[in-house]
Amino acid sequence: MTTKRNLFVRLVPCRCLRGEEETVTTLDYSHCSLEQVPKEIFTFEKTLEELYLDANQIEELPKQLFNCQSLHKLSLPDNDLTTLPASIANLINLRELDVSKNGIQEFPENIKNCKVLTIVEASVNPISKLPDGFSQLLNLTQLYLNDAFLEFLPANFGRLTKLQILELRENQLKMLPKTMNRLTQLERLDLGSNEFTEVPEVLEQLNGLKEFWMDGNRLTFIPGLIGSLKQLTYLDVSKNNIDTVEEGISGCESLQDLLLSSNSLQQLPESIGLLKKLTTLKIDENQLMYLPDSIGGLISIEELDCSFNEIEALPSSIGQLSNIRTFAADHNYLQQLPPEIGFWKHVTVLFLHSNKLETLPEEMGDMQKLKVINLSDNRMKNLPFSFTKLQQLTAMWLSDNQSMLSRSFNSNFAAVSSFHYGSSRDLHSSQGSLALSVADGRGSGGHVFRMPLSNGQMCQPPRPQANYSQVHHPLPQASVARHPSREQLIDYLMLKVAHQPPYIQSQCSPRQVHELAKQEGIFVTRVQPEGPASKLLQPGDKIIQANGYSFINIDHGQAVSLLKTFQNTVELIIIREVSS
Repeated sequence: MTTKRNLFVRLVPCRCLRGEEETVTTLDYSHCSLEQVPKEIFTFEKTLEELYLDANQIEELPKQLFNCQSLHKLSLPDNDLTTLPASIANLINLRELDVSKNGIQEFPENIKNCKVLTIVEASVNPISKLPDGFSQLLNLTQLYLNDAFLEFLPANFGRLTKLQILELRENQLKMLPKTMNRLTQLERLDLGSNEFTEVPEVLEQLNGLKEFWMDGNRLTFIPGLIGSLKQLTYLDVSKNNIDTVEEGISGCESLQDLLLSSNSLQQLPESIGLLKKLTTLKIDENQLMYLPDSIGGLISIEELDCSFNEIEALPSSIGQLSNIRTFAADHNYLQQLPPEIGFWKHVTVLFLHSNKLETLPEEMGDMQKLKVINLSDNRMKNLPFSFTKLQQLTAMWLSDNQSMLSRSFNSNFAAVSSFHYGSSRDLHSSQGSLALSVADGRGSGGHVFRMPLSNGQMCQPPRPQANYSQVHHPLPQASVARHPSREQLIDYLMLKVAHQPPYIQSQCSPRQVHELAKQEGIFVTRVQPEGPASKLLQPGDKIIQANGYSFINIDHGQAVSLLKTFQNTVELIIIREVSS
């Protein structure tokens, strides 16, 4: 029987008619503002198997707790513990231990007596080292020590041969012990945000590895030995100083996701095209001047992001990426696109803004599934007439193309000009092309396009750049369903506002606060009258992105601080809820 207890004041479990005490195996005292472990727990020390004390203010654990020798799971995250008593060794049947988000500085040496432990979660603690006894937990399969102060691992760490998941993100590690080459059952290894200067050689022996994070370190190259990881499906080495990826990476024949963003790459290895199972390739924010012809070999690719580089032309072989859905090449030096791009029959989203494009190939009209395209900040005067065939096109950004016009604005703001397919007949010109329009800067611009809301979930705006730090947990899904009984539409508006004043006031009544508190995010509650945003923003608009910075999962103070740093103009993406 499981007894769920959520109130501070509780009733002692009843006894049955025969006068026997009921069997209690699980107790949950999570989120009860407890400062001590409740004494009534010990009434069930012989039968208790699972104990949850999550999110309280408990500072120490009583000795009597460790008399609960039937305990299989002990959950103590988000408390105020500073030590883990040596008497934890009495819990000889303990299989799962969670002491994350506390102030624990070390594990006791005799934790080695908890021989059946399989899962230890101790992330977000000031743990500087692990005792040698920790390496005697031979049944350990999952170990989470993210965001601690670890500088090294025990030399005999390789004894933990049953480890399948090892997360050591956000520590101060510079190397791994050689004995780790024995961890052949390891499937997930997270070494992100440490101080490694090279990929550890022991990695070559971890043949079962499927997911590997080494982002946010000090790597300068990816060695060919990485190719020995035949089962690797996910590799993240973004945010390093990598200038070379050796040809041996082609040996990662199972690789599906490759993240090389924010490095110093000037070229990709020719062997990149041999990664036949690759579905996502992110090489944005590098120094690439071209993509190799072999890129066409990525027959399974669905998302390719090469934005923020120095690419002047795309190879014709790029047309062979027949499964591509999303392509981003914004902020490069592209002057034209190869006609072969028209072979992309499944592409739905194209980001080509901030280049030097003067014309587009007629073949782009064959992209029958294209929904969103951003062509702003280029040099085009016309669009191909074939664009009239794009029946699924939902939105197009075209601002800052006829640059002489866009730079002559004298008003406080300039709205981003957009195109909705339903009005394409109005854009026909006599020259057999679509005339390019630019916003007039007088508040009438800023096309709003709509997408239906399904199941109460918020559709994502075009390419929000979210900055999530928790890579192994599901991302939060926001809901904007205030009236689930009726159909809703979400308006996405992209606009530019002059940077005067530098912030949007967010004063509101207590009732407004109550309503907005039901939703997560940064909402506009008041727009300064006669200000540069007054004609475009409305109370209730949710800000998703500003000048490329995500406003998802940040608080009001962070949002205001960020807006104050912007100069000249602020480019916003907002969500606006309207009735159908």
